[in-house]
Amino acid sequence: MARGTSADFATTLGMLHTAVTNTGNDLRDALGKSVEKLEASGQAAQQDTTRAVVDELGRMRANLREVRDRLSAGGEMLNAEVRQAVTELRTEHARRTGSDPKHRPPRTGAQDCPDASIRGRCRQRIRP
Repeated sequence: MARGTSADFATTLGMLHTAVTNTGNDLRDALGKSVEKLEASGQAAQQDTTRAVVDELGRMRANLREVRDRLSAGGEMLNAEVRQAVTELRTEHARRTGSDPKHRPPRTGAQDCPDASIRGRCRQRIRP
């Protein structure tokens, strides 16, 4: 009877060893597949994020160009309006004072001399 139990015990140990070994291999395979899936999903998420960021940067650049163009156009419009207002003010001033702002008398004097070294002796006529 001792022999029968010994053979049964050896068989049982062999079966247990095979089960543990197979379970280890199965776990290793399952973990490997899970890691591969995780890596693949991480790469896919990274690619999606990259695409989204690149697309958003393109939209932001387009919006920035549009704002710059609007500001430039607004500045040009403002310049035109200021020029028009200045012209109207000059015309109104000329009408009220009876003088033509385009024909001013020539300036003379030391403060108008272009050369600072001879400022005290300057007699040159300076045109506006």
